Amino acid sequence: VTGVQTCALPICRYAEWAGLRLPTEEEFEYAVRGTDGRAFPWGPEWKKGMASTKEDVRSSSALEVGSFADGASEQGVHDLVGNVWEWTQSPYNPYPGWKAKRFSIGRGSSKKEIDSIPKWSADWRVVKSGSQQTGWIFARASIRGGFERYQRAHVLGFRCAASTKPGLDFAEQDRKST
Repeated sequence: VTGVQTCALPICRYAEWAGLRLPTEEEFEYAVRGTDGRAFPWGPEWKKGMASTKEDVRSSSALEVGSFADGASEQGVHDLVGNVWEWTQSPYNPYPGWKAKRFSIGRGSSKKEIDSIPKWSADWRVVKSGSQQTGWIFARASIRGGFERYQRAHVLGFRCAASTKPGLDFAEQDRKST
C-alpha cells in the first residue's frame, strides 16, 4: 500500500483491524539481511534488475509486489528494497552510541565544514529501503530515513508484520490501551 500516512492515522488502524502491526526498524532490517547479514535481500552485492530504483524504474508509480521476483529475500519476501520507502513503527532517533561527524566540502576559499547531524525526532518514524526515486545505494538494509508521521507521498508505503506467537500482537495492543 502506498501514498499513506503513518501511525495514529489510517495505516495503524488498518494493521490493528487486520490483527497486525507495522514492523519495527529492527524487524525490517532483519527481513532484508536474513541470517547471514547481507546488504541486499538477494545477497552481499547490488545486482541490476533486482529492485525498482532510479537505475531501473519501470513505472512512475509504485509497482505491484513481486515485480522483481529474483530480488526476494531468503525467506521469500518480495520488494524489501526499492520501489517505495517503507514505514516502520520505530521513532527516528539516533542509534545508541551515534556520534556526529564533521565533513569538509568544497575547495579553496569556498571550502566549508559541515556537521552530519540529521533532524532527529521521536515524533517522526523511521522509513527503510529507498524508493524508485533513489539510487541503488539507498536500497540497502542499513539505510534509514525519517519522516513526519503525517507526511504523504507516492514513494511512501508500508507492509504489516505479526509476531510468531499467535495472539501476541493483540495482547500488546490490549496492554498499551489499559
